[in-house]
Amino acid sequence: MKEGKQFFLLGCLMALGAGLLVLEPGILQAVSRQVNLSLVTREVRMAVDLGLYNPDYLGKEFLDAPVARREFARLLRGFLHMVGAPAGQSQSKLEESGIFAAHPPKQALSRKLAAEAVCRALLHLSDLGLLTVDGEGLTRFPDYAPPPKYQKAIGYLRRREVLRGYPDGTFQAARAITTREAITLLYRFYEMVAATIGESQASGSLHFVDLPLDHPMVAKLQALQEAGAFAYVQRGASFDGNAAITLAELQSLFRGLLEKRNLPPLPADLQPLLGRKALSNPARRRHLAILMGHLTGASRATPAPALERPYLDVPANGPEIPGLAALEQVGISLGYADRRLAGDEPLSWFETVGILHAWLARTSPDQTTATTAQEAATRSDFEEFAALIKAKKERIRGILDRKPRYSRR
Repeated sequence: MKEGKQFFLLGCLMALGAGLLVLEPGILQAVSRQVNLSLVTREVRMAVDLGLYNPDYLGKEFLDAPVARREFARLLRGFLHMVGAPAGQSQSKLEESGIFAAHPPKQALSRKLAAEAVCRALLHLSDLGLLTVDGEGLTRFPDYAPPPKYQKAIGYLRRREVLRGYPDGTFQAARAITTREAITLLYRFYEMVAATIGESQASGSLHFVDLPLDHPMVAKLQALQEAGAFAYVQRGASFDGNAAITLAELQSLFRGLLEKRNLPPLPADLQPLLGRKALSNPARRRHLAILMGHLTGASRATPAPALERPYLDVPANGPEIPGLAALEQVGISLGYADRRLAGDEPLSWFETVGILHAWLARTSPDQTTATTAQEAATRSDFEEFAALIKAKKERIRGILDRKPRYSRR
């Protein structure tokens, strides 16, 4: 084996790196993009965020069409590159590693061939010592029995729910895999690999495969974790900050914050103000304002002051007023800069974390990072999203060359 420079794994901590450059330069583009992304699945949305899929092709006519071998190879290379695998550097590296050949480039790909390519990618990462593939788990479907050399990998992928069949249990191996299905499979593969590697590097802190350690959200999430906010909330391997936070998750964040501060829990009479919809529904910005009213009221010895600058779309006696007034007192304006709360808009994780962190930084005596308190305090979730994109502009690094021990063909 030809010796190369030392190979190092930074890919799982560089998740927003490569493709975010294409989203410059501005808020209007980010807003339009976020609206489109709200209509697609989590895996497709995350592939776009990672820069591995063009947001101009989010229509059903593109996503539900069979994926061509060339496009599948490009996606697979991208995800391997994100975890630092040498095979992700180029198509020639991908083929030299025995993982996947893109020829003929326009030919459709079956679900069987796609699954076996992912198996070879998994075994490639195992060869590099990045993870250990064990043989536990179901190794076959009723209509697909993988070759013996892939059974161990199939069991590994099925146990981690990377490789899934249809509700009736079949795999439909001969069926052409669509672009949507290919992205879903490959993102789940990437997420599983990055999370497995990241577990040994997290050191007890929150770790998400789509947030590098120097991402501006990481410090805010860590501060909220220390304040108790995540005591009753689990986010999974990906943070997915553009996703809407559910009403159950939002209330759980506040439950943790109140409990950590030894404050009274959310009262039962608060539920009618939050509405009667299912807790699994997206939370709205007005829900955040109402809950902030209880949190700030429980934290103060005196009543909250009146709202000095009224919101254009909030009644003077609205249930949001106490929370908005308490936030205003510490210099935080929830909603938009033109004094609109837009209270019925879905609330993203980015906006929720930004507001809660800003409030903690301005009200907790042990917080010394006053400058970070102003970050995102008056931004909408769209503006916050655009700022996060700009923060990643110089993140991409080259992956140093290294030959694999052997090829799997």
